[in-house]
Amino acid sequence: MGHHKSSISPKRRGDPLPRNPLLLDACVAINLAATDHLAHIAQTAEVTFTLARQAAAEVGYLRDLTDGEVTLTPIDLGLYDGAALEITALIPAEYPLYVDLARTVDDGEAATIAVAAERGIPLATDDRKARRVCAELQLAEPMRTLGILHSYADAVRLQPAQLRNLLVKIRDRASFQPPRSDPDHKWWHEIVDNHLFAVCTSNSRPKDCPDQALADACFPLPLSALISEISARRSDYDCGRHGSRSAMRFAGFLYERPPIHDHSGCAYLGPHLSKNYCKMEAR
Repeated sequence: MGHHKSSISPKRRGDPLPRNPLLLDACVAINLAATDHLAHIAQTAEVTFTLARQAAAEVGYLRDLTDGEVTLTPIDLGLYDGAALEITALIPAEYPLYVDLARTVDDGEAATIAVAAERGIPLATDDRKARRVCAELQLAEPMRTLGILHSYADAVRLQPAQLRNLLVKIRDRASFQPPRSDPDHKWWHEIVDNHLFAVCTSNSRPKDCPDQALADACFPLPLSALISEISARRSDYDCGRHGSRSAMRFAGFLYERPPIHDHSGCAYLGPHLSKNYCKMEAR
Protein backbone atom coordinates (compact mmCIF):
# COMPACT_ATOMS: atom_id res chain seq x y z
CA MET A 1 0.00 0.00 0.00
CA GLY A 2 1.49 3.34 -1.03
CA HIS A 3 2.21 6.15 1.36
CA HIS A 4 -0.15 9.12 1.41
CA LYS A 5 1.45 12.11 -0.29
CA SER A 6 1.43 15.38 1.59
CA SER A 7 -0.38 18.27 -0.03
CA ILE A 8 2.50 20.48 1.07
CA SER A 9 5.45 20.37 -1.28
CA PRO A 10 8.70 19.38 0.44
CA LYS A 11 11.38 22.06 0.72
CA ARG A 12 13.48 22.00 -2.40
CA ARG A 13 17.17 21.44 -1.98
CA GLY A 14 19.01 24.75 -2.20
CA ASP A 15 16.13 26.90 -0.98
CA PRO A 16 17.40 29.47 1.53
CA LEU A 17 16.61 28.76 5.17
CA PRO A 18 14.78 31.44 7.14
CA ARG A 19 17.20 33.81 8.86
CA ASN A 20 17.03 35.04 12.42
CA PRO A 21 15.94 38.68 12.76
CA LEU A 22 18.27 41.35 14.15
CA LEU A 23 16.62 44.63 15.06
CA LEU A 24 18.47 47.79 14.03
CA ASP A 25 17.87 51.34 15.16
CA ALA A 26 18.00 54.03 12.48
CA CYS A 27 21.64 54.98 13.08
CA VAL A 28 22.96 51.43 12.74
CA ALA A 29 20.85 50.97 9.60
CA ILE A 30 22.34 54.16 8.12
CA ASN A 31 25.86 52.98 8.98
CA LEU A 32 25.34 49.62 7.28
CA ALA A 33 23.71 51.24 4.25
CA ALA A 34 26.76 53.52 3.95
CA THR A 35 29.00 50.48 3.36
CA ASP A 36 27.12 49.54 0.17
CA HIS A 37 27.27 45.94 1.48
CA LEU A 38 24.23 45.75 3.76
CA ALA A 39 22.71 42.76 1.96
CA HIS A 40 25.99 40.83 1.96
CA ILE A 41 26.58 41.60 5.63
CA ALA A 42 23.11 40.22 6.43
CA GLN A 43 23.73 37.13 4.31
CA THR A 44 27.12 36.49 5.91
CA ALA A 45 25.72 36.89 9.43
CA GLU A 46 22.69 34.76 8.48
CA VAL A 47 20.29 37.38 9.80
CA THR A 48 17.52 39.55 8.43
CA PHE A 49 18.01 43.13 9.52
CA THR A 50 14.69 44.29 10.90
CA LEU A 51 13.50 47.84 11.52
CA ALA A 52 10.46 48.97 13.41
CA ARG A 53 8.40 51.24 11.18
CA GLN A 54 9.23 54.23 13.42
CA ALA A 55 12.97 53.54 13.08
CA ALA A 56 12.67 53.14 9.31
CA ALA A 57 11.09 56.58 9.13
CA GLU A 58 14.22 58.05 10.73
CA VAL A 59 16.57 56.58 8.11
CA GLY A 60 17.43 59.63 6.05
CA TYR A 61 20.46 60.41 3.91
CA LEU A 62 24.08 59.57 3.20
CA ARG A 63 26.67 62.29 2.60
CA ASP A 64 28.46 61.84 -0.72
CA LEU A 65 31.03 63.96 -2.51
CA THR A 66 30.16 65.07 -6.04
CA ASP A 67 32.65 67.31 -7.82
CA GLY A 68 34.08 68.35 -4.47
CA GLU A 69 30.66 69.26 -3.06
CA VAL A 70 28.79 67.35 -0.36
CA THR A 71 25.46 66.01 -1.61
CA LEU A 72 22.75 64.23 0.37
CA THR A 73 21.78 60.84 -1.07
CA PRO A 74 18.44 59.47 0.19
CA ILE A 75 18.58 55.92 1.55
CA ASP A 76 15.98 53.76 -0.18
CA LEU A 77 15.21 50.81 2.09
CA GLY A 78 12.97 49.42 -0.64
CA LEU A 79 16.08 48.40 -2.60
CA TYR A 80 16.74 45.50 -0.23
CA ASP A 81 14.91 42.20 -0.52
CA GLY A 82 13.05 40.68 2.40
CA ALA A 83 15.89 38.31 3.23
CA ALA A 84 18.28 41.20 3.87
CA LEU A 85 15.97 43.76 5.46
CA GLU A 86 12.37 43.97 6.52
CA ILE A 87 10.22 46.57 8.24
CA THR A 88 7.85 45.55 10.99
CA ALA A 89 4.88 47.30 12.59
CA LEU A 90 4.23 47.40 16.31
CA ILE A 91 1.62 45.00 17.61
CA PRO A 92 -0.91 46.16 20.24
CA ALA A 93 1.00 44.55 23.11
CA GLU A 94 4.08 46.66 22.28
CA TYR A 95 2.42 50.06 22.36
CA PRO A 96 2.38 50.65 26.15
CA LEU A 97 6.15 50.14 26.45
CA TYR A 98 6.75 52.13 23.26
CA VAL A 99 4.79 55.12 24.59
CA ASP A 100 6.60 54.91 27.93
CA LEU A 101 10.07 54.70 26.36
CA ALA A 102 9.36 57.54 23.91
CA ARG A 103 9.63 59.89 26.91
CA THR A 104 13.28 58.87 27.30
CA VAL A 105 14.62 58.02 23.82
CA ASP A 106 13.71 58.84 20.22
CA ASP A 107 10.63 57.25 18.67
CA GLY A 108 12.68 54.89 16.53
CA GLU A 109 14.71 53.61 19.44
CA ALA A 110 11.60 53.37 21.65
CA ALA A 111 9.85 51.23 19.03
CA THR A 112 12.94 49.09 18.45
CA ILE A 113 13.37 48.37 22.17
CA ALA A 114 9.65 47.66 22.61
CA VAL A 115 9.76 45.07 19.79
CA ALA A 116 12.92 43.51 21.23
CA ALA A 117 11.37 43.26 24.70
CA GLU A 118 8.03 41.82 23.55
CA ARG A 119 9.29 39.40 20.89
CA GLY A 120 12.65 38.44 22.38
CA ILE A 121 14.59 39.60 19.31
CA PRO A 122 18.21 40.82 19.67
CA LEU A 123 18.89 44.40 18.68
CA ALA A 124 21.76 46.66 17.63
CA THR A 125 22.23 50.26 18.71
CA ASP A 126 25.19 52.54 19.39
CA ASP A 127 23.07 55.05 21.29
CA ARG A 128 24.26 55.33 24.89
CA LYS A 129 20.83 56.21 26.28
CA ALA A 130 19.13 53.39 24.39
CA ARG A 131 21.72 50.92 25.64
CA ARG A 132 21.12 52.08 29.21
CA VAL A 133 17.37 51.55 28.78
CA CYS A 134 18.01 48.02 27.49
CA ALA A 135 20.08 47.30 30.61
CA GLU A 136 17.30 48.65 32.84
CA LEU A 137 14.81 46.35 31.10
CA GLN A 138 17.27 43.45 31.55
CA LEU A 139 17.48 42.82 27.82
CA ALA A 140 20.52 41.15 26.30
CA GLU A 141 23.32 43.62 25.63
CA PRO A 142 22.72 45.18 22.20
CA MET A 143 25.17 44.71 19.38
CA ARG A 144 27.02 47.71 17.93
CA THR A 145 27.86 48.87 14.42
CA LEU A 146 31.54 48.00 14.79
CA GLY A 147 30.78 44.61 16.32
CA ILE A 148 28.70 43.72 13.26
CA LEU A 149 31.36 44.99 10.85
CA HIS A 150 34.24 43.36 12.74
CA SER A 151 32.49 39.98 12.57
CA TYR A 152 31.73 40.50 8.89
CA ALA A 153 35.32 41.49 8.07
CA ASP A 154 36.66 38.39 9.82
CA ALA A 155 34.11 36.09 8.19
CA VAL A 156 34.82 37.19 4.62
CA ARG A 157 38.52 37.89 5.26
CA LEU A 158 38.57 41.42 3.93
CA GLN A 159 41.94 42.66 2.75
CA PRO A 160 43.36 45.69 4.62
CA ALA A 161 42.44 48.17 1.89
CA GLN A 162 38.94 46.73 1.56
CA LEU A 163 38.39 46.91 5.30
CA ARG A 164 39.63 50.48 5.56
CA ASN A 165 37.44 51.51 2.63
CA LEU A 166 34.43 49.95 4.38
CA LEU A 167 35.07 51.84 7.62
CA VAL A 168 35.91 55.12 5.91
CA LYS A 169 32.59 54.93 4.07
CA ILE A 170 30.59 54.88 7.30
CA ARG A 171 32.78 57.61 8.75
CA ASP A 172 32.34 59.90 5.75
CA ARG A 173 28.91 58.96 4.41
CA ALA A 174 27.15 58.37 7.75
CA SER A 175 29.23 60.76 9.91
CA PHE A 176 29.96 57.86 12.24
CA GLN A 177 32.58 58.02 14.97
CA PRO A 178 32.62 55.28 17.62
CA PRO A 179 32.78 56.34 21.27
CA ARG A 180 35.90 55.43 23.22
CA SER A 181 33.75 53.04 25.25
CA ASP A 182 33.14 50.90 22.15
CA PRO A 183 35.00 47.58 22.55
CA ASP A 184 36.13 47.87 18.92
CA HIS A 185 37.32 51.48 19.19
CA LYS A 186 41.00 50.46 19.13
CA TRP A 187 40.38 48.23 16.10
CA TRP A 188 38.70 51.15 14.31
CA HIS A 189 41.46 53.60 15.25
CA GLU A 190 44.25 51.31 14.07
CA ILE A 191 42.60 50.81 10.69
CA VAL A 192 41.12 54.23 9.95
CA ASP A 193 43.43 56.70 11.67
CA ASN A 194 46.93 55.25 11.65
CA HIS A 195 48.10 55.74 8.09
CA LEU A 196 49.90 58.18 5.80
CA PHE A 197 48.09 60.25 3.22
CA ALA A 198 49.02 59.36 -0.34
CA VAL A 199 48.49 61.00 -3.68
CA CYS A 200 49.47 59.13 -6.79
CA THR A 201 51.00 61.18 -9.57
CA SER A 202 50.88 58.38 -12.12
CA ASN A 203 49.00 55.16 -12.83
CA SER A 204 51.75 53.08 -11.27
CA ARG A 205 51.19 51.30 -8.02
CA PRO A 206 53.77 51.94 -5.27
CA LYS A 207 55.93 48.89 -4.69
CA ASP A 208 57.48 49.94 -1.40
CA CYS A 209 54.55 51.75 0.22
CA PRO A 210 55.07 51.72 4.01
CA ASP A 211 51.32 51.45 4.62
CA GLN A 212 49.84 48.12 3.49
CA ALA A 213 46.33 49.54 3.18
CA LEU A 214 47.60 52.19 0.80
CA ALA A 215 49.73 49.67 -1.06
CA ASP A 216 46.63 47.58 -1.71
CA ALA A 217 44.47 50.56 -2.68
CA CYS A 218 43.56 51.53 -6.20
CA PHE A 219 45.63 54.39 -7.62
CA PRO A 220 45.51 57.16 -8.55
CA LEU A 221 43.59 58.44 -5.54
CA PRO A 222 40.78 60.77 -6.73
CA LEU A 223 41.03 64.37 -5.62
CA SER A 224 37.52 64.17 -4.14
CA ALA A 225 38.60 61.24 -1.97
CA LEU A 226 41.56 63.18 -0.65
CA ILE A 227 39.37 66.19 0.14
CA SER A 228 36.95 63.94 2.00
CA GLU A 229 39.81 62.30 3.90
CA ILE A 230 41.39 65.54 5.09
CA SER A 231 38.07 67.20 5.81
CA ALA A 232 36.90 64.29 7.96
CA ARG A 233 40.16 64.40 9.92
CA ARG A 234 40.32 68.19 10.24
CA SER A 235 40.26 68.05 14.04
CA ASP A 236 43.45 65.96 13.93
CA TYR A 237 45.17 68.55 11.77
CA ASP A 238 44.03 71.75 13.47
CA CYS A 239 42.06 72.99 10.47
CA GLY A 240 39.58 74.47 12.92
CA ARG A 241 36.69 76.50 11.62
CA HIS A 242 38.12 76.54 8.10
CA GLY A 243 37.38 72.80 7.79
CA SER A 244 36.56 71.68 4.27
CA ARG A 245 37.87 74.87 2.67
CA SER A 246 41.33 74.19 4.06
CA ALA A 247 41.00 70.57 3.03
CA MET A 248 40.30 71.53 -0.58
CA ARG A 249 43.16 74.03 -0.68
CA PHE A 250 45.45 71.45 0.87
CA ALA A 251 44.44 68.78 -1.65
CA GLY A 252 44.93 71.24 -4.49
CA PHE A 253 48.33 72.14 -3.08
CA LEU A 254 49.38 68.50 -3.32
CA TYR A 255 48.07 67.96 -6.80
CA GLU A 256 49.66 71.11 -8.18
CA ARG A 257 53.16 70.44 -6.88
CA PRO A 258 55.75 67.72 -7.50
CA PRO A 259 55.82 64.72 -5.17
CA ILE A 260 57.28 65.50 -1.78
CA HIS A 261 58.78 62.04 -1.51
CA ASP A 262 58.64 59.83 -4.55
CA HIS A 263 57.93 56.11 -4.18
CA SER A 264 57.21 54.67 -7.62
CA GLY A 265 55.00 57.55 -8.65
CA CYS A 266 53.29 58.04 -5.28
CA ALA A 267 53.60 61.24 -3.31
CA TYR A 268 53.48 60.75 0.45
CA LEU A 269 53.14 63.20 3.26
CA GLY A 270 52.97 62.61 6.97
CA PRO A 271 50.66 64.12 9.61
CA HIS A 272 53.30 66.69 10.56
CA LEU A 273 53.21 68.27 7.10
CA SER A 274 49.40 68.29 6.83
CA LYS A 275 49.13 69.76 10.33
CA ASN A 276 51.56 72.55 9.50
CA TYR A 277 49.77 73.32 6.27
CA CYS A 278 46.35 73.54 7.93
CA LYS A 279 47.76 75.85 10.57
CA MET A 280 49.18 78.01 7.79
CA GLU A 281 45.80 78.08 6.04
CA ALA A 282 43.98 79.05 9.25
CA ARG A 283 46.02 82.20 9.75
